[in-house]
Amino acid sequence: MAGTAEFEQRLLWTPEQLDGDDTGERIREENFDLWRTHIPDVFLMGNPRGPEPDMTRSDTRKLLEAAAEYFELSDKIKKLEELRDGKTSEDPSPRKTISDLLGKYPTLRGIRDRIRGFEVQLNPERENIWDEALLDQSLGDRRPDAAHKNMKLSIELSRDTEDASGFEKSVRGRMRRQGIDQKRLKVEKGVRVEKSKLMAMLASGDAELIPGTLVIRIKKWNFVPRSIPSTGELEEISEAS
Repeated sequence: MAGTAEFEQRLLWTPEQLDGDDTGERIREENFDLWRTHIPDVFLMGNPRGPEPDMTRSDTRKLLEAAAEYFELSDKIKKLEELRDGKTSEDPSPRKTISDLLGKYPTLRGIRDRIRGFEVQLNPERENIWDEALLDQSLGDRRPDAAHKNMKLSIELSRDTEDASGFEKSVRGRMRRQGIDQKRLKVEKGVRVEKSKLMAMLASGDAELIPGTLVIRIKKWNFVPRSIPSTGELEEISEAS
């Protein structure tokens, strides 16, 4: 069975993205798929078995130069922040350039340069947003087996002027009696989904998610620069052996 992260991502891909022909040559690796670019020994990185980041040549070169600069500065984070804050919109920081390209190419997951011996991985940190009504419709009577609705109540009280311990026993009633504004009570409703059980339901055909039931939103991007053996280093090793 596919991993949870991959399963969630594939829910968002269209059949054309999953089954369509790639415009470039796909090279499969454990954590990423690679596509050759027009620049020798430079590869775009994407999700395993995911759609190709169909990037233009000019944007590929722009990404490569920004990633190279980011890689060179990655061991000097403070200096990078100073450079980023000091640059103008006409001379953007490498991180901003890469972030702008991510907005333009959402399937992009990095770039690798074998000539200079580096790669910059672009790893999204996601959060799941479930539509409760569509989840009820999708799973029917079996919804409680895989998805549990919950509620979180919180209120900030003064232990000096208010009977905080008493509120633990009877929150709303005590609020009414003591004239405390109901707006101070914070209510959070959510759904806790057991992904393994939901995946089993979907895989067996017992249920099918209605479009819009799950929205996966990217909270932030983690940029991960890594050194890799360059083409020259690999040739030296080959010659030595």
